Amino acid sequence: MKLDDYTAKLSEYATPQELKTLGQAFLTILAAIALTTVFLMIVVPGLRSKAKPVVDVPTMGATGWLDPTEYPPTPGYDVPPIDPKTVLTPTPELQAQGQALFQTRCTSCHGATGQGDGPAGRTLNPIPRDLTRSQGWKNGPTLSGIFKTLSEGLPNTQMAP
Repeated sequence: MKLDDYTAKLSEYATPQELKTLGQAFLTILAAIALTTVFLMIVVPGLRSKAKPVVDVPTMGATGWLDPTEYPPTPGYDVPPIDPKTVLTPTPELQAQGQALFQTRCTSCHGATGQGDGPAGRTLNPIPRDLTRSQGWKNGPTLSGIFKTLSEGLPNTQMAP
């Protein structure tokens, strides 16, 4: 069959104006499919990678709180051993260091008095605990439990190590 034969057959079902409109609709649909395909192949993967939150968490090694990635060795420098009795016995110097650390790292959430009423703490869920009460310690109120909380933080909360 020749092209004229196909045109004659088509003219039995639709006028030339209707055929022209159908052809334009078909091309419009093809263009929409092509644009959608390009969008899905190029733009969407880029959007998915942009949606991932950027978390700046330092890489921790498996050695615990004396992690070599946290405290890289310095050539020619030895860290002197610490006697636990000197660290566990309160002195004015140690208390001053502790107060300075608490002021810089804890007061924004736990408040200046440790009652969990800091300005940033009001926006957190769960709210920061009241450090003046003995109940509510996730790892226990013992020295080792408090050390674990401070060195590891608390999972699923904003309590950072």
